Amino acid sequence: MTWSTCIARRLAVAVVAVGLALELAAPAASAHVERPASTTTVEAWPYTLAVARYADPPRAGQEFEVVVTPAPGSAAPDAVRVVARPGLGTNATPTRSVLAPDADAPGSFAGAVRLSVTGPWLLDVVVDGPAGPATATLAMTAGAPGALPIWLGWALGLSPLLGVAWFTWWQHRYLLRLEAAAAAG
Repeated sequence: MTWSTCIARRLAVAVVAVGLALELAAPAASAHVERPASTTTVEAWPYTLAVARYADPPRAGQEFEVVVTPAPGSAAPDAVRVVARPGLGTNATPTRSVLAPDADAPGSFAGAVRLSVTGPWLLDVVVDGPAGPATATLAMTAGAPGALPIWLGWALGLSPLLGVAWFTWWQHRYLLRLEAAAAAG
């Protein structure tokens, strides 16, 4: 076995190992979505609701998930919608979102809300049910969006790996040229 064949095999093993590591890391990275960042109990008489937010604080320009669940012993709503109204000093328009029944939790409603700008917001949870319509309001603050888009962060993070792959390829080609010159000379 030549030295270049050994390097090629080691490179293939390294690529497979990195691929497996990324595959195994994916479930761990997405596991945080299963647990809400904050849960608040609100009264929308006669309904008592637990409002779970999956981002605290939510980021401006990005959607964040909301799950509304009736408290045990409380009346269950038939429909839930969310209206995000800008608070004092926030120059934006209200955002509306209809929540759909959550398949994971019977009786719960899930959906996503997008806050357009940073600043204070009021989240109105509007329910309709057998006891009539009702509204509860939550105060929240939208944080600034991330400094880098996620795709750009990944591209920057993976760029050294591309450099190492190019350098390995270049060394492999260089060694093949040296072996060919040694065999010819």
